Amino acid sequence: MGRLRPQVARAGAHLAALRSGVGRQAGTAPAVWPFSRTRIGSQLRNTGALTRDLVAEHAALTVFGVHQQGRGTTVHTPGLSPGSACRLLLVRDAGVDRTAIERRLGASLTSLDTGELAQHLRGLVPLLRRAGIGLDYDGLRQALRRWDDRQRPDEQSRIRSWWDRDFPMESTPQRS
Repeated sequence: MGRLRPQVARAGAHLAALRSGVGRQAGTAPAVWPFSRTRIGSQLRNTGALTRDLVAEHAALTVFGVHQQGRGTTVHTPGLSPGSACRLLLVRDAGVDRTAIERRLGASLTSLDTGELAQHLRGLVPLLRRAGIGLDYDGLRQALRRWDDRQRPDEQSRIRSWWDRDFPMESTPQRS
């Protein structure tokens, strides 16, 4: 996300290009390609098989494009997980209902695959955007990369626990 600067004159066009990939399969949105660090390897060129890296990066870039829209400063906030961001929503009393935030974070945490996780995150970022809360998009890309990796079956559980720990139920204020 480091190459995308909200202050640059063409930032709006760049973000529109990223949003054009929302809901589309990785590698099928040419407007997103210039922002991708992951190169399409011979596996994709020869067989049409998407790599985990390409899928994760595409998902992170498109979620970032939705989140960054209309913001003058970057929403990429190193170290801020989705769980921490949801906790901040409640701590800042950003006019959001605790139950709604718990439901959105819970839907993300119970996602079965990377595509479902990205979809739930896209539903969460408008709330974060309105409250001026960012996310660690490099960390998010890594989490998306490992979310349903069959070579690392414990990673999804580890990421779920991490994000859940970052959203402690007891320490956030209750809204009435």
